[in-house]
Amino acid sequence: MAIFVTGATGYIGAHVAANLLDGSGEPLNLLVRAKNEQEARERLWRALQLHVDFPRFQSFLASRIQIFRGDLTGAKFGLAEDEYRSLARTTDSVIHCAASLNRKSEKVCMNVNLRGTLQVIELAMRARDDHGLRRTKKFSEHMVHELLPDVSRTIFRPSIVLGDSRRPETNQFEMVKAFAFLAGLPALPFRPADRVDIVPADYVASAIATLHLKENPAHEIYHLSSGADSETYLQLTRPLAEAQGKSAPVFLPSLERSTQGMVNVFSGRFGNAGKLATLLKVFLPYLTWNTVFDNSRIVAEMGRKPAPFSQYCFPLLKFSRANHFAYSYADWPRETAPPAPQEIPR
Repeated sequence: MAIFVTGATGYIGAHVAANLLDGSGEPLNLLVRAKNEQEARERLWRALQLHVDFPRFQSFLASRIQIFRGDLTGAKFGLAEDEYRSLARTTDSVIHCAASLNRKSEKVCMNVNLRGTLQVIELAMRARDDHGLRRTKKFSEHMVHELLPDVSRTIFRPSIVLGDSRRPETNQFEMVKAFAFLAGLPALPFRPADRVDIVPADYVASAIATLHLKENPAHEIYHLSSGADSETYLQLTRPLAEAQGKSAPVFLPSLERSTQGMVNVFSGRFGNAGKLATLLKVFLPYLTWNTVFDNSRIVAEMGRKPAPFSQYCFPLLKFSRANHFAYSYADWPRETAPPAPQEIPR
């Protein structure tokens, strides 16, 4: 039997899949949107190459990964009946990581986040009825409670997920762009003592993978956050300024409302200013709420706290700027034949 993972070609989903491949012997059923098998393999390779080299990826692909080419929002993921039946019969637990934060279309967000979750629940119900289901992990909660009341489940609520504390490389730059813009300003429209709850992706992925494999997690809901250890803007900006050889920014909280107004005016317009404003429109509320989330449950389960953002923010910023906010993906080696599929133990 296998763990069904959605969003494996996304940032957090790839972290989760890599954690499972490294930390367990469990096979994975991965839903990948692609026109053909080779495109699916290449999309998955692009997502996982931050975590594994190509020979290991090939090994996992041959022995522990089963790709199902489909669309999260389509009925039965757009799979043929025999493929959908195979997916249901070989799945005994679910990790639902796929999500949309489309800045231009609320309809797209609703379609992916609600309809996609409904399709995942329908698969879980079919797997449950066929042979039983160990556990589900989900970010969309109400439908899970209503439609899977008898299935063991764990809800994860991440705060702001930004960067990887183990290395500066990243292939997710949207929030980093907003962070880099703000880090370059001589003045910030924030209150210096306000805290911002940022958690690294490696901690989030490790928590999800660890608790998914745990027989009996202590709780149903976990906040994946920095909690009471969330740093203030002063704690974040001073070491960042020192690392860049610059003066720390001045804080002008009186400009918060006018800054929000400017962001609203430019958001959705053409050009770099419009693109940046669109990003900031989404993320600015998270930066002004001064809200942190209680992470005591996950810290107790993991036995460790997430790394503070100040410890890894400068390497992340330096890498992103040096690479013009783009990741140099390694292409699929053209001289390498696709791995011959092997029978995965179920």
